[in-house]
Amino acid sequence: FVLRCGESLIQAAPTMLSGLLCAGFMRGLLGDLRIRALFGEGSRLAPLRGACLGMLIPDCALGVLPIAAELRRAGLRTGVVLSFVLASPCFNPWSFGYAMSELGVAPFGWALGVKVLVAILVGALCGLTRRAEPPPREFLQTPGGPAARLKLALDTAAAHLAGPFGLIVVASTLASGAMATLLPAGFFENLMGEASWGRGAQLTLLFIPGYINPETGAALASDILRIGLMPGLIFSVLLTGVGLTVGTLLWVLWQYRAKTALVFLLATTGLTLITATAGNRMLHVTSGEPDTHAFDFLTRPYNLGSGSPAEAVLNRCGRLAENGPGAALLVLLALMLLGLVLRIFPQLTLPAPRTEAAAELAASYAAPNTRTGAWATSIAIAAFVVLGIYSYYPAPDVLLARIQQQQGNLFEAVVRKSQDEALRYESIIRRDAERLPWSRLIRLHAGSLDSDPPILRDPSHLAALRAALLAADFSRARAQLLAK
Repeated sequence: FVLRCGESLIQAAPTMLSGLLCAGFMRGLLGDLRIRALFGEGSRLAPLRGACLGMLIPDCALGVLPIAAELRRAGLRTGVVLSFVLASPCFNPWSFGYAMSELGVAPFGWALGVKVLVAILVGALCGLTRRAEPPPREFLQTPGGPAARLKLALDTAAAHLAGPFGLIVVASTLASGAMATLLPAGFFENLMGEASWGRGAQLTLLFIPGYINPETGAALASDILRIGLMPGLIFSVLLTGVGLTVGTLLWVLWQYRAKTALVFLLATTGLTLITATAGNRMLHVTSGEPDTHAFDFLTRPYNLGSGSPAEAVLNRCGRLAENGPGAALLVLLALMLLGLVLRIFPQLTLPAPRTEAAAELAASYAAPNTRTGAWATSIAIAAFVVLGIYSYYPAPDVLLARIQQQQGNLFEAVVRKSQDEALRYESIIRRDAERLPWSRLIRLHAGSLDSDPPILRDPSHLAALRAALLAADFSRARAQLLAK
């Protein structure tokens, strides 16, 4: 229980920190009126804009909640806010290119379209429960001077973490650890051994208590396609796994009360099951073997290794927290302490200027900020594209290590004379081999062709290997793999 709770918290730390800082900058640098203008509040396309803008923010199902709180405080409609909440965690600038590389272009396109569509529909259904929303009585404005704005942004992030959001994070982490404690090791592997609607529904619901960050979600979706028994479950992983947690439901319950929270849960799970069932028919993949251990972090571990349990937990969490996650966790701890100090001594908090929420003021303010919103969106999209390209074309060393690993898997499949499995590994090798020159070009890393695996030095090797596999000539395929 302690191990799985610690792992969930460490994995969520970087994206939670990103979400908190983004929420702080929205209040300190944008203000309510600019937020409303940026999201197109009042237009019919506001939910679509909210779902698309959510992909520009590197957050997760927990990190998106402080941002959503700022959107709600700025007076955005329920449908816009909840569309943003569900859509934003699924893909972000860090995971967009990685997901495309792991899933392939066609399945990724389906996943992206389904994610946006389901998020908008869920937001629209939840909006029907709150048709008579009172307009905001006042808007928060940004203070004058860069120092004051940064102080307000930092205070806002700290206040969120030391407030109800912090309790929601704790509850979500405990729920993830409790589910892992109850489920035996290998539970998901066994559940995926048979393709049926009932098992798909069970998996869809079981993803909710666990915490899955966007990058892990892309890897899990890739593993589901590799297994091939229920390919539509990639929508379940991305929507109820990555996009929904116990913390999300608690936040919706806190902000919008029980009726809207119930509609949000039922609409999300219902539409996810529908799209997953349809995806089993639309996504044609080669069936493999359910030998995945990718979902083991959601269950009890097989073993903790040698040494005492406490030592094993510390070692695993320590390895997981190396570099980025550990630093993010320390920053979150510092923000928590700052937030507690501000709650004890509220006079230290920098108050934001306020103005009455007159309708004519909001209308007149939205017009000149159209240009500001366009510039902000353009810069965000540019950053998104750059990060997406870098993640779609990983470092050459990473690609080479992946190719060598898949080459070993391919050789084992050839020895077993498993044609479908061998063709699947060959397609992965070919896809990574095509990205290798672009990866070197983008990073200005020429590298040495002599260090490449023999199968990559001559393009005719891959062509001959594929021809042998298509002809089920395993002797010739084995010879191609062993060629120097």
